[in-house]
Amino acid sequence: MIHQAGIEGETNLTAADRALRPYNSDIMSWIYRRIVELCHQHSIVPVFIILPTAGAPNTGRVPEHFQLAKEAGFQIVDLSDLYEHKDAPSLRVSDWDVHPDVAAHELIADRLYKELKNNPALLQKLK
Repeated sequence: MIHQAGIEGETNLTAADRALRPYNSDIMSWIYRRIVELCHQHSIVPVFIILPTAGAPNTGRVPEHFQLAKEAGFQIVDLSDLYEHKDAPSLRVSDWDVHPDVAAHELIADRLYKELKNNPALLQKLK
């Protein structure tokens, strides 16, 4: 892939990044498949959690990554609607720090608990 992108030893980082952009999906797909493979080797259920950033606009990348993860063999836990009907920006640490605050962590924990109870396969050890 690096050769196909025209990257050589003297290619600077910015140019390499730009040259690899058309291969982003292929790279992520390989990474996800490799993670699933390693999980299975260690009897671990691979779980992909879609967790939105409180108050941040959807970049459009989540659906693509969701599909790539699903195709790779991850169990999917979709929390993309977690902040619906909530004042999502108020659930951030601050205006400049979009990490979830204490209240958002409670929402996340409650929802994950519910998802785990509703889908016991997420807790099964692989044989």
